Amino acid sequence: MSVLLLSERMRSMINKKERLLLRELARQVDEIGRLRIMDERRELWRAHNDLEPTRPLIAVFPEGSWRELLPENSLQCENAEARSIERDLRSRIYYHTDIGDDAVVERTFKVRKQIDGLPGGTIDLSVDWGVPIQHRAPMEDGGAYGFSPIIAEKADIKKLRVPRLVYRERETLEQLTRMEELFGDLLDVQLCGVDYVAFHIMYYYTQLRGLEQMMYDIYDEPELFHELVGTLEHGYQSIVDQCEALNLFQRNDNGTYQSTGGFGYSSTLLPPDFNPEHVRPCDMWACAEAQEMSCVSPEQTEEFCLSAERRLLARFGRNGYACCEPVQDKLPYIKQIHALRRVSVSPFADVEACARGLRDKYIFSWKCSPLLVSSLTFQEEEIRSYFRRYLPILKESGCHVEMILADTHTCHHDPSRFPRWVSLAREVVGEICG
Repeated sequence: MSVLLLSERMRSMINKKERLLLRELARQVDEIGRLRIMDERRELWRAHNDLEPTRPLIAVFPEGSWRELLPENSLQCENAEARSIERDLRSRIYYHTDIGDDAVVERTFKVRKQIDGLPGGTIDLSVDWGVPIQHRAPMEDGGAYGFSPIIAEKADIKKLRVPRLVYRERETLEQLTRMEELFGDLLDVQLCGVDYVAFHIMYYYTQLRGLEQMMYDIYDEPELFHELVGTLEHGYQSIVDQCEALNLFQRNDNGTYQSTGGFGYSSTLLPPDFNPEHVRPCDMWACAEAQEMSCVSPEQTEEFCLSAERRLLARFGRNGYACCEPVQDKLPYIKQIHALRRVSVSPFADVEACARGLRDKYIFSWKCSPLLVSSLTFQEEEIRSYFRRYLPILKESGCHVEMILADTHTCHHDPSRFPRWVSLAREVVGEICG
């Protein structure tokens, strides 16, 4: 398809007014990305990830609160593609103007490779295992859904299919050309492959069997449990093999989001034989988690899940582990993960025990309690006290700390809570860590 035809097609999708708006937003992102503070933050994250001494780094991920920070009715574009781009650009500007954490606003615009079998273009929560996951609808908007199990007995495991990945190169390159025409003189438009790898064995197990049923299975159906986990592990191994064979992997020792908080900047990840034309698993960050095993013993977690995750992560050059599950009692098994670097310490974890277990050997990815922001009232002194309680412990243990605010599914329509939280974090970090 000629550039002229692509240009005409793009204009039929994104009108002139939307084009001018998106270019103005891109210009603002370009200006922000060139600020000296972004170079300084980039170097801080690099040193932090390479286990060099730094102050605690601060990263905010509003998640569900974005619908209050950038509500749909605040977007000006009408075309669906244009609205998606507008939302992306505005969120980056918002980080700089209204949040003020240590996030780096990069001047890149990623065009993801379109891959059948990986609808999101990453190895994450959108793997197509060949069976439709079913839920019972929540009783209220934003409420919890119920499980509608698909695997009723061991024989049903055969319903699962390993996705066959197909790179839709023509469609992807068309999109790349369109975005280069739109932004190429303002932003670094990049073709982006699979740059985020997260293994969610227990997430899929519970989607297929149900959360409560999973816990019964440990005792009543251990053979089914092992076979289903083994099937998912085999499927993930095949997905990694296919990504490598099709040259779909993308280096992620940069501003790519990693694990369940933090970024990937590093100068020590890539091995001497790294070939930028063919990225391998050993050149990349990856991660895994098992939140659904929070109430399961360390020994059973190791037997039924963690050992499989460890085999998957063994192929990668640097790894993160955990999300919301408390990890203090499972650290002896977790620390056996190959090239482990980042460990999530959730609000449900024993911070002091994790500090003793991790010390200066790993990144202490501290998931600060989101309730401090999402509760009905915002109590500044309570937040100060929270930070003052734990930061001395982390400092004494020599931990490489990142303070992560995530899982904030509401700020009660008070966007100022995020920059105020960041300001309080910086204040107490300055008191305790200098």
